[in-house]
Amino acid sequence: MAARLCKELCKSNQHNPLARANELIAHGRESEARRIIWSLQPNAHSITEDDAIINQDVAEITQAIREEQAATEESSFMMVFKNGPQKFLHRTLLGMGGQMMQQLSGVNLITYVSSRPSPKDS
Repeated sequence: MAARLCKELCKSNQHNPLARANELIAHGRESEARRIIWSLQPNAHSITEDDAIINQDVAEITQAIREEQAATEESSFMMVFKNGPQKFLHRTLLGMGGQMMQQLSGVNLITYVSSRPSPKDS
C-alpha cells in the first residue's frame, strides 16, 4: 500500500513524509524511513518501528524502487524505434503521423494568427 501511495502521490514532493521515506530508502537510509512510516500510522502509539505493518510497507517501497531501477537500466532512446511488447515503434509513428498531419493542414498557422491581436485593437 505504501509503495503505491508513494508512487502516485509523492513522486518529487519533498514536503510529503511518504515521499521523504521513499527517498531515504532509495539512498540506503532505511532506519530513518522506517521512523517516518511508523509516525504516519494511525496506531503509532501502540506499535513499534519493527512492527509487521512497517516491515511490509518498507518491503513494498524497496521492491518498487528495485523495479524502477531495473526498468531504467533496460531502457534507451533506441527503444522508441523497436516494436517490442510495449509497441514503442507503433506509438512513435502514431505521434509523428499526427504531428505531420497537423503541419500539413495548416492548423498551426491558424492558431498562431488567431492568437495575435489585430491592428485595429492597438
